[in-house]
Amino acid sequence: MTEEKKKSKFGRGCLIVLGIFVILVVIGAIAGGDGAKEGKKEAAPAAESKPARAVTAREIAKAYDANEAAAQKEYGGQKLAVTGTVAGVDLGLMDEPIIKLEGINQFMPVQASFDKSFTDRSAQLAKGQKVTVTCEKLGEVAGFAMLDDCTM
Repeated sequence: MTEEKKKSKFGRGCLIVLGIFVILVVIGAIAGGDGAKEGKKEAAPAAESKPARAVTAREIAKAYDANEAAAQKEYGGQKLAVTGTVAGVDLGLMDEPIIKLEGINQFMPVQASFDKSFTDRSAQLAKGQKVTVTCEKLGEVAGFAMLDDCTM
């Protein structure tokens, strides 16, 4: 065997091993993510005993537009029952439903993320429809209010 062929086989073997490693990391990340969600589900019954604070999506959007830190202090860390008008329904990276609720303008919706089990229910929603979602978490990404661990 020539030196060039040996290097080619070695390089190909390294690429195969690297490819298998990447696949295992991706599978581990997906499986690990599911385990983290199961942990959240176990902790959820304690949070469910608290009544949800009623608020509108527009109130949240207005508060975040005025002062993100103050809005997070006012609404964060509590269960929220958010009522709003559906501006759209999208799917996240893992095909989980995300409902966009009208905020103070068309460029700043309040987004509510759901578990995949709500896919069929979210598929029945239409723009302009009024909904109330109950969410365990509130945060923000780039100035947008993001509701998480939501149910309908």
